[in-house]
Amino acid sequence: VLQLDNLSGKHVSFPDALRIKDDASVVECRIRKLRSLFQAFVEIILLLIPLEKQISQRNGLTALMIAAKADVVELVRLLVNDEKLMVDARGETALMIAVRNNAAAAVKELLTHEATRASANRERYTALHLAVQTNNSILVEQLATLENNIPQACYTLKDFPNSRNAHALINVTALMMASIGNAPECALILSRYEAGRHEQLFGYTALMLAAYFNHSAIVELLLHSESRETMHNGWTALMVASSRGNLRCCAKLATCESKLTAQGLTALMLACKHNFLNIVTLLYPLESSIYHKRVRNGVVERWSCLTYAAAKGSTEVVMFLLEHHPSREDIRLAASCSHNPKISILLSAHH
Repeated sequence: VLQLDNLSGKHVSFPDALRIKDDASVVECRIRKLRSLFQAFVEIILLLIPLEKQISQRNGLTALMIAAKADVVELVRLLVNDEKLMVDARGETALMIAVRNNAAAAVKELLTHEATRASANRERYTALHLAVQTNNSILVEQLATLENNIPQACYTLKDFPNSRNAHALINVTALMMASIGNAPECALILSRYEAGRHEQLFGYTALMLAAYFNHSAIVELLLHSESRETMHNGWTALMVASSRGNLRCCAKLATCESKLTAQGLTALMLACKHNFLNIVTLLYPLESSIYHKRVRNGVVERWSCLTYAAAKGSTEVVMFLLEHHPSREDIRLAASCSHNPKISILLSAHH
């Protein structure tokens, strides 16, 4: 910064400018010293590699893993040929550790050496699965070209039904994990590679998992590539959303999946069972004419949505359905299935 002296016409430096110049010189000097120290450090590493390569700490971390975690790509290059594909105590490679720590430079360097390797543990996940869990779409983009369609052997969900084995999913793709974790940017990238795949235990697709957790943005993203797929029990994504009371997802799925049944069971009937009046209101114009044939006491019966609502004690839904003038046969069957005194009175009044 210079100032023009009005009398002499000469440039005079500000004191602050001189101080800045001095500070810059100090910084440059320190940088040179650090570079010199780093070079000396690298030379020491080069001497130690033949003597201590592949020796890990108690937690299984190798020198390569430590360098990858710190994103020191120069050291990663020095160590990768001797220590690639080794795993720590958790069964993870240096690439996986780099992904966990968002170490982008190390990830790029390790891709060609460790991509497609699954973790050495029960879950058998890849670096791509970890990138999705950290919601890092940049790393997902890099890893997806190499690790797509390698499912995770076992994935445990905390917020899931408590029935036997229901908390554990088998062969879960990275796209499914993006749906579970509500990572739309990751899901968009992965949909190019993994749309249409089914989880093994129950038959969930990524769309169904998004519908289960009410992640409507991902439902909209996957709607055209995965709609009308069914689980092992015949349920669609709309049925999953309806049984959970997820109105936003139901609204998006209804245009593609209404009128589909699981051996006669509809999404509307599921909403009636669980007393989700807002979803019943949405689906009634689309599915109210469908009946579900069921055997009760050795007799085949045609259950309507009213029958399901009455059998499960969904009072608000019963009141709504009665306003739409169901047939006398539907009312009679619903009354025979009702165990709720209030619902029984309502049905008797309309019989």
